[in-house]
Amino acid sequence: ADDPSSMDYLLAEFVAFGVHRIDLSFTDIEPPISWDRSETEIDPGYDRFIDNLNDQGIAVNYMLHFWDREARARGEDLATPRFKSEEQIQDFLDYVRLVVSQFRGRIQYYTIWSEPDYCGDGGIKCIDPADYIELARRVIPVIREEDPAAKVALAPLVLFHARDFMATLLASDVIAMFDVIQWHGTYNVLPDDDFHGSYYYDYPEIAEDIRRTAAANGADAEYWATEISLCSVEYDPGC
Repeated sequence: ADDPSSMDYLLAEFVAFGVHRIDLSFTDIEPPISWDRSETEIDPGYDRFIDNLNDQGIAVNYMLHFWDREARARGEDLATPRFKSEEQIQDFLDYVRLVVSQFRGRIQYYTIWSEPDYCGDGGIKCIDPADYIELARRVIPVIREEDPAAKVALAPLVLFHARDFMATLLASDVIAMFDVIQWHGTYNVLPDDDFHGSYYYDYPEIAEDIRRTAAANGADAEYWATEISLCSVEYDPGC
């Protein structure tokens, strides 16, 4: 959500469509980044929006991202892949603590990053699997400390492209610390798609294997498969 003035309209849409849970972030989740916006000041309009969602019984999954805009303003570039340095980790931990303390008791889920497997656009979202594991190991206790009732979700990966990344996360001891394991299924994968091959038919077993592997490594979690869609030629000839 970029503009507090649009919040009332969005809320009305969510209620009309019977939405039960939404993913949101009050900062950019991927490039292009609005470098002139503050990451440490939360507009009162956003704060009211969270309250209104709660009043309507709509759960919130907040996507935690941090771009260190203050460092950018000083002329510093983000080193990528992300979170190789203690300084970057500490800056993110401070940001997480700020957000979670602000919304304590009002946001039901926090997702630590999204699509860390995506290393395009200069790699600003990119996190190596081992570094994501260690980042999560340190972020999750901060969330638990600031809001013990909140649940913590694994970063969604684009599953077709990131099955090795997902396998690394599922095999780690950290997977048992998450309350939600999620992934992006991918868009418009049809049965006869040359690029994706048998992925359409293999998907149910892939999803079940995620559940089995996570459980075997101690996870007692919810499972969210998101960003899955198909469109018809009649609806969109270019899809």
